[in-house]
Amino acid sequence: MAANVINGMVRIAIAIAIGFPMTTAISWQLFLILFSPPSPENGDNVASLHDEIDSLDCLLLDSASGTDDAGCDCDPDEMDFLEFRVQTDNVNFIGHAYIKTPDIAVGFFTEATDQGLVDYLWPFSKTFQGYLRNDFDYAYDYVKLFRACPKTIRHLERAIAVHTKDRYQVGSWGNGRNCATWAADRLREAGLTPPPGDCPNKMAWSMKRVASSDAVERQMIRAGRQGDR
Repeated sequence: MAANVINGMVRIAIAIAIGFPMTTAISWQLFLILFSPPSPENGDNVASLHDEIDSLDCLLLDSASGTDDAGCDCDPDEMDFLEFRVQTDNVNFIGHAYIKTPDIAVGFFTEATDQGLVDYLWPFSKTFQGYLRNDFDYAYDYVKLFRACPKTIRHLERAIAVHTKDRYQVGSWGNGRNCATWAADRLREAGLTPPPGDCPNKMAWSMKRVASSDAVERQMIRAGRQGDR
């Protein structure tokens, strides 16, 4: 809670400072430091997913553990992957985050066009009607993988179904949520721990970077493993 208050105060301070010409440049640089996505050369994030995928696949295939990342127990061969995916944005600083289960890939959106970066910074920005979109083919450059038993997957998909018409607010002020915080709430309801942060760019700092070839190969690996069952 304290972290959320501090984060909100920082955003408000930046919004106020931007309103004064003499401090605009400094404020903008501060914003870039706080809300830019990782650079492709950034330490741990630059590593390919190959090693992590191989490790998780071995756990699934070799029956090494019957407990998933939400603490649920099941037969190891019943486990599958859940994915929290992020597409970063270093131009408009909006980006996108969404959830991929074995059967669906969905993200939280709004059809409203009169909202953007200022709404992220200003606590009195209005909310909009949100909706879920099929994001199966949506691009992403960062991902966090979870091992999940059927029970965890059902809990997650049920939480998604219950929250199809939540209010959208890019800054998550009031009762609104943006794509990233909405998805993070759903993961928590299923007993999973999302990456820290309240927007796609900030979450990406604690996630694994994915090259386009890795994403394609990830889909092929998963399809092949399921075909062997």
